[in-house]
Amino acid sequence: ADRRAAIVRDIVASLDKSEAAQSRQATGRFESRTSEELPPQRQDEESQSKEQVEKEGDDDDEEDVDQIEFRTLAVKCQELVRMRPSAQELEPGIRWCGKLLLKELRIAGRKTELQKDIRYADGSRLNSILSSSAVIDSLAKDAQQRLPLQLHADIRTACKKGQHLQRRMVWKDVLKAFRMVCFVKEALPWVAVSNVSSTLATAISTLTLHYRAEVLQSLTKPKGSRGRF
Repeated sequence: ADRRAAIVRDIVASLDKSEAAQSRQATGRFESRTSEELPPQRQDEESQSKEQVEKEGDDDDEEDVDQIEFRTLAVKCQELVRMRPSAQELEPGIRWCGKLLLKELRIAGRKTELQKDIRYADGSRLNSILSSSAVIDSLAKDAQQRLPLQLHADIRTACKKGQHLQRRMVWKDVLKAFRMVCFVKEALPWVAVSNVSSTLATAISTLTLHYRAEVLQSLTKPKGSRGRF
């Protein structure tokens, strides 16, 4: 149990450090544009943009191979819950599970919709992440913890968007199949003509071979035994 708690604690510390660094970078980008150079309306827009960046973190960044994923932290938290349900590391661990799940949901939804990344194009990656949304609720319940209300609401919103995108993809596939059926239906007469032509050509070829065989057989018979064929 102590080992599992230490692992969760180290992961949380690493994520806190990464979040703080990203927050400093975002703050530096916005503070570099002094408020004296912007009109009041533009200042309000910049302030809102800053809040949005701080809220969503690095949702728009590409995944890094060294990035900690939701499933990794969730598995460690589940192991710790089974061994020590009252561990103090569970509260920040579960909170970070929610943050990572929200980030992965947003990334998967955006990339699935854009259809530019082959890993997300078929929607299977999004389906896998959506199925993980039930894990966070079960984990919080077992640990007798609750996600922050805003984080919980954001996860639900992201799940609804992902499910809506799933339905759109299903209907898109159905429409493609329907168009294919219509195309095949229109091409059926030509397919039938092609099949009839092929059958006639085969029959003619067979008759030709049969005629040649009869001729050869007639020529190879003795002179007195030749008959009509």
